[in-house]
Amino acid sequence: MLDHALEAWGRDRPLPKKYRVFSRDGWRCTVPGCTAYRNLQDHHIQFRAAGGSNDLDNRTTLCVWHHLRAVRAGLIRCTSRAPGQLRFALGLREGRAPLEIYASGDLVSGGQ
Repeated sequence: MLDHALEAWGRDRPLPKKYRVFSRDGWRCTVPGCTAYRNLQDHHIQFRAAGGSNDLDNRTTLCVWHHLRAVRAGLIRCTSRAPGQLRFALGLREGRAPLEIYASGDLVSGGQ
């Protein structure tokens, strides 16, 4: 009966394009230390307004807080290509080095 239900609901249908970035990132926020799996948003690493593409390697999954309150507010910066080359600079302050820099989940430097 379960197989019939899954077949009827489209288990074998391809994942809609708008969910591909979330699926690739394991339905979790990709900011180091964040475990959010709800209220996820598709973030363009290089903003589209700055010439960034809509390709999957220019997009990553962020929770609403990290997307709107941290990246957009300039507290953290995400650069490079997704999924395996991401670099996160955390604790950004004007005129000072970031507090921490992570590359794909590993600590690169402690800032100062």
